[in-house]
Amino acid sequence: VHQRCYAIFDFKEVVNPKFVYFFLKTQNSYFIRNAVGSTVPSLRLDTFQKLKVVIPLPEIQHSVSSFLSVLEQKLDVENNVIKKFLWQKQYLLRQMFIWTYDGASIVSANQSLLEYSVLPIGCHLLQITVWRI
Repeated sequence: VHQRCYAIFDFKEVVNPKFVYFFLKTQNSYFIRNAVGSTVPSLRLDTFQKLKVVIPLPEIQHSVSSFLSVLEQKLDVENNVIKKFLWQKQYLLRQMFIWTYDGASIVSANQSLLEYSVLPIGCHLLQITVWRI
């Protein structure tokens, strides 16, 4: 198995590391096109050496990388909010569609209360909430 790891380091004052990070993220299709190997695709050193990188002035690099960093942080926050809304949705759906008797869930959204003429032995009816939508 090809197990090499390449690192980009020793940045000079001419190149902003964050700018290079964001630039490399835009080159994903280039890396996929040039990956070798079928089981575990990998990149060779010459793939990186052939990549053409445009280096703007340091001030522009800084402003671009700062702007993209803020957007990336905002995206992380919004993705976390979406995850929490999905968890909340699942919780609310479970609350709407599952009735409980003595704390044990016995009737699900796919079953009707009308199917039960008699409650199972040991269960006592605590509360039935009917939702009309």
